[in-house]
Amino acid sequence: MRHPLVDVFVGLLTLVSILLYALTVRADTITYTAVDEPTIEVHEVAQIELRSELKPICACESVGNRHAEPQHFHPDGRVIRGVINSDDVGMCQINLYYHEETAGKMGLDLFTEEGNITYANWLYETQGSRPWNWSAGCWNK
Repeated sequence: MRHPLVDVFVGLLTLVSILLYALTVRADTITYTAVDEPTIEVHEVAQIELRSELKPICACESVGNRHAEPQHFHPDGRVIRGVINSDDVGMCQINLYYHEETAGKMGLDLFTEEGNITYANWLYETQGSRPWNWSAGCWNK
């Protein structure tokens, strides 16, 4: 005969694994059936738009050409990292040393395109183009 706490523990583990799965598929609601079995409703996630002011900046940062389309990934699927400083990641080359902790507190992953763009938009709103001054020679023409 099993100890009653084993069933509680198994139930909690099941619930946690389902909730973690829901987060990975970007579910924005979780509903419960009559027997308290979680069901996940997955909704389409809206594409995050890069601010128009940031497009030439991020194009310079990720491609080296302000007229190009900013890129987040190399053709082989790896996230673009800075050549001079490998702590610069993604489309907008957000520096991990200075920004990873704040981005984490905001629930953002700078290695994802969505997280990189969302953080860059916020950074531009709060600091303007100053964080990208090193590449101003490319985009500030």
